Amino acid sequence: MEQMRYIKRTALFLAIALVLYPVYMVIWSLVLPIKQLENVRYPMGGGGHMHSRIAELKDHPPVDVVFLGSSHTYRSFDPRLWASAGYSSFNLGSSAQSPIQTELIVNEYVDALAPKLIIMEIYGMLGNLDGVESSLDLIANRPIDGATVRMALEANNMKVYNSLIYGYIRQLSGKDKDFVEPITKTTDRYISGGYDERIDGTYHAETRASPKYEEPLKFQWNAFLRTLDTLETRSYKVLFLRTPTTKAHSDRVKITSPDQLAWLAQQENYLDMTTVQALSDTAYFYDLHHLNSKGVAAFNTVLMDTLHSLGYLPLEH
Repeated sequence: MEQMRYIKRTALFLAIALVLYPVYMVIWSLVLPIKQLENVRYPMGGGGHMHSRIAELKDHPPVDVVFLGSSHTYRSFDPRLWASAGYSSFNLGSSAQSPIQTELIVNEYVDALAPKLIIMEIYGMLGNLDGVESSLDLIANRPIDGATVRMALEANNMKVYNSLIYGYIRQLSGKDKDFVEPITKTTDRYISGGYDERIDGTYHAETRASPKYEEPLKFQWNAFLRTLDTLETRSYKVLFLRTPTTKAHSDRVKITSPDQLAWLAQQENYLDMTTVQALSDTAYFYDLHHLNSKGVAAFNTVLMDTLHSLGYLPLEH
């Protein structure tokens, strides 16, 4: 009898909690400052200028080249340099972009841009990423829709779920509709075409622990394979690429597992440019593995020359 009473009380508590939880989220979303919410993050207009990138995609014309990947992407490929070589492009990088975000971005935006070449920077695909940081970035900086919900379910994280509800209520209420992201933020400047330029900054030696080899999470690897199937089905030409990092990073930091190395070794369309000899650590990087604007200019020149020699450029028009 006592056990039955306990079960009924527990069921009643859960029912009340399920009813009250959305009410609390509405109050939090519309009234309380986000800094008071412990398990919600909503980085609207945060690092990486994702809000500006998504806004620019509206009615954007087709391009020759699309770039996909993490901050290594939006920090490394400058559309102005590609335009000077005769190629239009758009940078679809996002902070800590993992395969579940790449899948969303490919499904939602690539067809409208109709690129002749897709360059996928795969640093964010390597290692054991949970996808939380990039999920929060997309939740806060693009319209929340079915694709966002599917991404959140893949991430399966309470902070992501809370932030999804929080963001949906804000967007539904129109609370964010007048937000305009600054073009320049301290040391970063948004450049039309999706590039986030580091205005200045040079690398100073630092010490970091080396992460261990980790197999990719199964749900991330499956999302990566689904994305490749989608791109192949739609007949897109894809190049896997790793951008330059400092010598200190390439000598010490090993994130690629043996299985990933074996997979990459089988790919004819894989280009490893982590060590470009002309790029010294102190002059061309602003941290351990991100290029500064001087480094971006040098790297893009080397990359386009390399792509010409490999037959990826010029593109057919």
